[in-house]
Amino acid sequence: MSKLVNSANAEDLLPQIKLPVLGLYPTKGQITSYAQEGMLREGIEQFELIHLPTNYHMVQLLYPKECTDALISFCSRHDRQR
Repeated sequence: MSKLVNSANAEDLLPQIKLPVLGLYPTKGQITSYAQEGMLREGIEQFELIHLPTNYHMVQLLYPKECTDALISFCSRHDRQR
């Protein structure tokens, strides 16, 4: 299973995403690389990335208020785009 997960690549599908996307990522996470973040930025037309100051990907548990505030702000800016 890990081979499948590690070899998966959705880069060609990213341009098909037409709705705004919010990414909440750790500043120094060990799962997602800067190259992968760049692929998301380049591949998704309306991609907003917010880094939180942690090495761990469980940002929603470590920074619940910051994540909530970011999500509310993001939704309020995009609630009319459907």
